[in-house]
Amino acid sequence: MSVLGDFANDIRMLYSSSIQEVSDKESAARLGGSSSDAGKNNPINWENISGKVAVVEGGMRVLYEMIHSDFQRDLRSSVQTRYQPGMMMVETYESFTRANKGLKTLSINEDRMDINLESIRENPTEAMVAILRGEGWVHSKLGVGHDFVKAMVKEAKRSNRKLVYVCQEDKEFLELYQRLPVIKQYILQGELERYVGSAKERAAINIAYARRVI
Repeated sequence: MSVLGDFANDIRMLYSSSIQEVSDKESAARLGGSSSDAGKNNPINWENISGKVAVVEGGMRVLYEMIHSDFQRDLRSSVQTRYQPGMMMVETYESFTRANKGLKTLSINEDRMDINLESIRENPTEAMVAILRGEGWVHSKLGVGHDFVKAMVKEAKRSNRKLVYVCQEDKEFLELYQRLPVIKQYILQGELERYVGSAKERAAINIAYARRVI
């Protein structure tokens, strides 16, 4: 339930008005999903799942109490088992039902994703540090890749230029850059879609495993 709730909370935040990278076809058509805001496109299912995590976790207090024992059997656990873990199981099942329903109508806003990624495309600092670290590269004056990127991104932001252009003005970096695989050059130029490593393959393996288990 905690894993499902964490996923639901991610969707809830991606759904928020400040990010807007996902939406729901049914909610967008219906609107008024909020009792206080009649025009809100509300992520009802995802908020519900996120909220239920605390409810399910609260049931563990009852289960822990069942561990206690006295000299003889008593009826304390009998009254407790009327509520838990049955309620926890019901809430978890209902949450999976909501997630299954919500995923079928989930809509991805790629245009908004592009807007949110624009500043990272200009300064792909994390990707650059990872690539430089992977190459084992150390600048003669600025040191390891992390320190080099830290110095370069300050200049890039000050001069309002792309990070890779500023870095290429450094002869040591330019020499490394020219011998990098083309895909890494593309990533440093801002093509973050290529900065996924083996994520797609790992996702396919995990999905296949989940389906096999189910």
